[in-house]
Amino acid sequence: MNICEHPNKQSKKMKNKLFTLIIVFATLISCAKKTDLENALELAGDNRAELEKVLLHYSKNPADSLKLLAAEFLIKNMVYHHTFVNQKLDTYYKELIKLNNDTGKAVNCKNKYDSLSLKYKIEPKELKIKFDIQSIKADYLIKNIDHAINNWYNNPWTRHLSFPDFCEYVLPYRISNENIEDWREKLAIKYLKKIEWINNIDDSRNSTFWVSNWLNDTLINRGFNIVLYNKPCNLKLPPSALENIKMGPCEDYALSTIYLMRACGIPVCIDFVPHWGKRSMGHAWNVLFDETGRETPFLGGNTTPGFVHKAGEAIAKVYRITYSYQDQSLFHRKKEENIPALFNNPFIKDVTSKYIDAIDVEINLIRNTDKKFAYLAVFDNENWRPIQWGKIEGKKTVIFKSMGKNCIYMPLIFEDGLYIPSGLPFYINYKNEIIEIRPSVQAKQTLVIDRKYPIKRNIYLASRRVIGCEIIASNNANFKDSIIAGTIFRDPKFNWDTLRSGSDQKYRYWKIKGNKKNKCSVAEFQFIRDNKNITDTTKLKTNILLSDKPKAGNLFDSNKLSYVDFRKDSNEWICVDFGKPVSVDYFRYLPRNDDNNIVAGDSYELMMWSETGWISLIKCKAKSNKLVLRNVPSGGLYLLHNNTKGKEERIFTYENGKQVWW
Repeated sequence: MNICEHPNKQSKKMKNKLFTLIIVFATLISCAKKTDLENALELAGDNRAELEKVLLHYSKNPADSLKLLAAEFLIKNMVYHHTFVNQKLDTYYKELIKLNNDTGKAVNCKNKYDSLSLKYKIEPKELKIKFDIQSIKADYLIKNIDHAINNWYNNPWTRHLSFPDFCEYVLPYRISNENIEDWREKLAIKYLKKIEWINNIDDSRNSTFWVSNWLNDTLINRGFNIVLYNKPCNLKLPPSALENIKMGPCEDYALSTIYLMRACGIPVCIDFVPHWGKRSMGHAWNVLFDETGRETPFLGGNTTPGFVHKAGEAIAKVYRITYSYQDQSLFHRKKEENIPALFNNPFIKDVTSKYIDAIDVEINLIRNTDKKFAYLAVFDNENWRPIQWGKIEGKKTVIFKSMGKNCIYMPLIFEDGLYIPSGLPFYINYKNEIIEIRPSVQAKQTLVIDRKYPIKRNIYLASRRVIGCEIIASNNANFKDSIIAGTIFRDPKFNWDTLRSGSDQKYRYWKIKGNKKNKCSVAEFQFIRDNKNITDTTKLKTNILLSDKPKAGNLFDSNKLSYVDFRKDSNEWICVDFGKPVSVDYFRYLPRNDDNNIVAGDSYELMMWSETGWISLIKCKAKSNKLVLRNVPSGGLYLLHNNTKGKEERIFTYENGKQVWW
């Protein structure tokens, strides 16, 4: 599953196809009392000779004892590693690499990426599974092992690394289900040259931290553009298609960084949140294992090791992608039970406690089930998404390990591919108390609501940037003898606001000018006389950046989500030529916003969570920028739909007269 997007039908079909085939491996392993290495060799089938050739190669010389152990590590953990193959994929990768190597700007690439994916779209049934254990060649493994160990031995910044950490975080030839390539030597030749000068610095040559920082600078210079685009199928891109990426999800940047760093002997892995605790989607990033023993999060090309990454986000669960088989995984324990795709993977492990003060939670389900496992889910703005599993003891008791605090959780059972709500929503407060959300039909309350989605930091700061915007008037096209008719000084907090004109004189040219000190963002602007909008956009002039000139009309297009950015220190402006002198009583303006405020005239529907799902409580049309909803059961978990327009919405409770977002 792509960490930064929701699972789709195609990915589910691929998962079903994959794990139908994998069950054969699992059955053979569970029935055989052999070592992991012996099991792997037996499952290799006709490819066994290739793997034994690797072991024999390193068995001849005692000096190769560590290389032999490295080979055994790779082979015994290889069993479930795989990719999917299709001839169209090879052509797609070649064209994608060509597109990435183009010098065009990233902003122009998304449509090209999507068109390329549509051109080579592959249905799950067209993909053929290819297991590493049955296909990988001896020469490839030997070359990979030799190069990885030589880097470990010879680079001063990797000598702190233990052998187990080397095996997990440097040695592996693959990360996920990407097509296997001979990437290590190629990337090492290219990037080790960029940091060879570090050997001249006495206080840095032994520092994995500083070497990784300098390598990451090359990725930052490449550019960083988080954009979700369509792909032909749900496979991770190979190293060659990631080296010069113009844009992509966070996961692609994290994968690209791993290949580069590991090629230079630097121990790096990927950690991820399948879904954030208080908003939609998830995230993936890198972790550096530095010379002090610290595990330092960063995202290659975006943030450097040591810089706080994603501060303030609500974390419910964090997992780590590994090469080694995890015998604590649900995949290992599930036996015949059908489980969600996230957990149907033996190569992830729970590392939540490395990031937050997590606690174990014991709950009782509200329904009986013959399933062995239950799940905790968080809300992704549309549905409940599982992020942790627990074994059901008896019929109803479940312990969920290492859960984050201050996030709303929903207990679920997974039956026939569907998630069945099996408990009340709850959260863990900072006193480690479990607070269930149970609405009271007897106790009613009045809800006064002004939004359907929480105010996010980025959009709030953008909204405030309307402050300082000036309106200048003149009867001269060059604005000689002009006056300042008004300066916006009030934070309108996402809503329309007004500013009285400082002059009752008539002027032909009226200029909206950005703030001198800061970037200024405005969504809509109107000139009002006698309570009527007299704005005339037939003659617009502007000096804003040439590429943004078409956006000048955004200021007058009646679209709350489009906007104009006036750059800092650029003296940018948009001029309205009325064709003749006119007087203006006041100006009406809307800052950049997310259009999630209550809008008069829009139709809304208040939902409340019951034991079986969402139920509709109230449908109404807004008469102002607030909804007053009476006789609502108190203590519930609510969701507000705008049935007129929009998509963003978020669950909330109502406490002390205010919405509390979760």
